[in-house]
Amino acid sequence: MNHSGANANPPGGQKYPNSYGAGHTYYKVPPVDLEKTLRPLILHLERYDALRLELEQEGGRVADLKRITELLSTSIRLEGRRGPFEVELTKPAGIRSFLYDVGYNDLHLQVRRRSSSLPVYYLCRVRRDYWSDYSLVLEDFYRSEGYPVQDARFVKLMVHGKETYHLSVAPFRPGTRALFEQGGRTMAERFYDIWYEDVGTTERERVDRLLYDVGRHVLLAAWHEDQQIGVLAAAHFGLPRFRQAIELLYLCLSGDLCELRGLLTEPMHAFFGEVYDQPALYGFLRGLSALDGQTLNELAEERARQLYRQLMQAFKRFLDVDVPVGQRERRTPLYKLLFSNLTRLELVAMDLRTHPAVGEAAAALEASAQRIIEAIVPGTS
Repeated sequence: MNHSGANANPPGGQKYPNSYGAGHTYYKVPPVDLEKTLRPLILHLERYDALRLELEQEGGRVADLKRITELLSTSIRLEGRRGPFEVELTKPAGIRSFLYDVGYNDLHLQVRRRSSSLPVYYLCRVRRDYWSDYSLVLEDFYRSEGYPVQDARFVKLMVHGKETYHLSVAPFRPGTRALFEQGGRTMAERFYDIWYEDVGTTERERVDRLLYDVGRHVLLAAWHEDQQIGVLAAAHFGLPRFRQAIELLYLCLSGDLCELRGLLTEPMHAFFGEVYDQPALYGFLRGLSALDGQTLNELAEERARQLYRQLMQAFKRFLDVDVPVGQRERRTPLYKLLFSNLTRLELVAMDLRTHPAVGEAAAALEASAQRIIEAIVPGTS
């Protein structure tokens, strides 16, 4: 293989100008149709999961286990850039080689073991960002039913032998694609103003870039895995204002607001206005350009810290509420039930959220969160 710099032209590659200086070129390999290329693998995973779910939910015989074992070791023919691949689910090295061939370091297949000892799968596309706390998951291709996900904002992927959190913006992909379709040419023209010439113009590239921008510049500061307890409580006990307040305060405390002010674009505003339903963040980002540097510094260094302490005190009061548990209705603090049932919180919350004491505590927490939001973004409802 020829590795002689500018003279190295991969088969099928296209020549593009390079903005780093005259006389230099680079070659971009034509993109792969990932939906078409990955389809045989996904169909195989779907067949396997259908058998697995039948066995887990309805039971079975030894013959059923044999069918699953045979399917896991069945060869799958896949077409890569360099030709055909023959892979098996029981041989991850072959699948990794195929995914690297068609997607370089971006495609990732994660495997988890269920309590039944059977594997489940998650196939996604990642944008690595080694300078940030988290890399981004930009697109989901397949997730087995029953694959464990506690907080949809984060997924754990094995990277270099170590499991690391990745921030997932993949759930926003359909809405982001629709945003460009609604915006038409005007949205695309505004979007291209912030691009280099060599970024590309396909639909996938446009959606990728916007998801990357909102993830890298906003959500990486607004989201953190140590929020998971609060976010789960918000989801299962009906606390939308509380979640909004958490993310708003984290953005103020963790983000570089002066830098962010100069990075915001109209498509990013549209994303938070139409795709991600978060009125507090949307209102804050819309008003960010009107704030001077001194106000931003005061907000990040002192005001947001005070408000965050207030919010955590209000959350503590919510968690300290005593609720009756069991046939004897023994009084138990809510936090004990929450922390001991994180993986099945939906079932626990179903009974608890109708309890009068929990309802009153939730209303008080929501009122506190609303006051905190309005202290930063007046008029947000």
